[in-house]
Amino acid sequence: MANNLIRSWVCLCWIVICALTITLLSHYGFASRYSLDQYGDRPRQSIGMLTDSSNEGAYWYIGSMVLLFTMYAFGYWKGVRSSVHFSSAYQRWALALIIVGGIVFCLALLPMYPVDGSDIYDYIIRGRMSAVYGLNPLEHVPDQIMRDMFYRFASWHRTPSAYGPAWELLAHTVSTLTATSNRNQQVIAYKLVAIAGYGLTALFVGLTLRRVAPRRLLIGLYLFMWNPLVVYMTAGTGHNDALMTACIALALYCLSRRWYVAATLGATIGLLIKFIPALFIPIIALVALRDLGTRRWLRYMLLSMFLGGVLAVIMYTPYWHGWDTLRAERRALMYTGSVATVMRHWLMPILDGVTDLTTSARNTPNSRTILANGTLALFGIFYLTQLVMLWRKHDSLTPIRITARIMLAYLLVASLWFHAWYVIWLIALVALLEDTPLRRLALVFSYLVTWQAFLYNYISIQTRSDQWLPWLDLVPVAIYMGYAWGYIVWYQITNRLRWQRLYLEDRAVGERLQAARGALGLTLSDLSDEMAIHYDYLEQYEQGKRPLRLDHGRALAQRLNLSLEDLLGTKA
Repeated sequence: MANNLIRSWVCLCWIVICALTITLLSHYGFASRYSLDQYGDRPRQSIGMLTDSSNEGAYWYIGSMVLLFTMYAFGYWKGVRSSVHFSSAYQRWALALIIVGGIVFCLALLPMYPVDGSDIYDYIIRGRMSAVYGLNPLEHVPDQIMRDMFYRFASWHRTPSAYGPAWELLAHTVSTLTATSNRNQQVIAYKLVAIAGYGLTALFVGLTLRRVAPRRLLIGLYLFMWNPLVVYMTAGTGHNDALMTACIALALYCLSRRWYVAATLGATIGLLIKFIPALFIPIIALVALRDLGTRRWLRYMLLSMFLGGVLAVIMYTPYWHGWDTLRAERRALMYTGSVATVMRHWLMPILDGVTDLTTSARNTPNSRTILANGTLALFGIFYLTQLVMLWRKHDSLTPIRITARIMLAYLLVASLWFHAWYVIWLIALVALLEDTPLRRLALVFSYLVTWQAFLYNYISIQTRSDQWLPWLDLVPVAIYMGYAWGYIVWYQITNRLRWQRLYLEDRAVGERLQAARGALGLTLSDLSDEMAIHYDYLEQYEQGKRPLRLDHGRALAQRLNLSLEDLLGTKA
């Protein structure tokens, strides 16, 4: 008892130490170095521009990010990873620390200039277009208000908004309330909206875990709320992705409670912010079909279509200007930060006879068509295989796993236009998962993508004739996309090799392990959370694809009320 008490206090101390360190790093590494008060009058600044691409600026950025993720890892391994063994009182303390820590981190980055992306200024100028000038941001463009104080700060001057009416209504409201405020105050107001999305996402992640995996509640909240990429891109640079992510998290929470209509409406609201939640509506519909039967499913579909249609009509009405309102072609012609971007650079000279890598995709129709259709076909095939898997597996966590896999596949394959803050979508999903390879990959990926903006801003590789080389995109893409693809290929190869090395004794151990677990009514997810053993290890032990480690064997035998000899099938 005394040992558990001391262990709990040590874990809480680690959480506090990591929180203090992350707060200091956020302030001194980013907020004070790139202060909104100091640089707020400079439009479209990157870290490279604010530091004159100096070595000192590079060291500060790289070092601060490394230390942030190091403390994030320490907080997990030394603090919350063992929280399943805490008493209820210590779990409440840990929960309070996680929530307060997330709030403090956001507040620490709130005064930071939104470097390496002008999205927040695009949000503001379009909010002002409707709130101040009476224009329609889904029809009109910022070039029509060139004298506005945010015009120089926005990037997309000649195109209507790429976001849906739900976001534009919210932006209209915020700009109406802050129309007379100074520029920096309006930036802070929009950052607070993004932070509200972060808070709502954390709320629905917690509610979902409380229902489907309560042992993992603290771990899941920690992995999302303390993730440095999530906090940096939300509170530091003010991206609105956390609001859309909150809608996905809401949909998954409602799905876990079998509130199928509410889940569909949650995804629909997210769809009216950004189109990504459209990927998850078929998942909700398929789970509903499996659980409700045909007749009740038809009622669900009719009610969801009616309510979703009413919601869309209400939100689109202020902005409707014909079917052109629904256009989404802008991103179809844009390539950056993706594997397809690098492939396009190599295909352009062959298929389009173009060697200038700065050429617009509009002027390279052959390579553009092959890449757009090819990536869409690959993603579609994967999507369908995941739907088949969803239909066959009935446990409550399968929809979450399928959703996370589809999201990762979209980011790695179908997203021709990729930015680091898109990974926020994935982190919210893997925070709901067990300790699986997918979760581990996503967390490492969230660190690697922090190199994207830095490498694009600091590295410039050209020929002596001033022509860009493919390495302009290849270097950053190879770092974060290369790792992700390499990990996936490595995992698939090693998994297949384990099938070929399947030994009868390992299979027999797996059968005894599965029988003992089933007798106690435990799921693999429960066992993984309680024993702090990788979920995929437990799955492979039961399938006989991995020899049982002796330390895991002792721990599992004790938990499953077996002797080690009985579990291994050896004589005492």
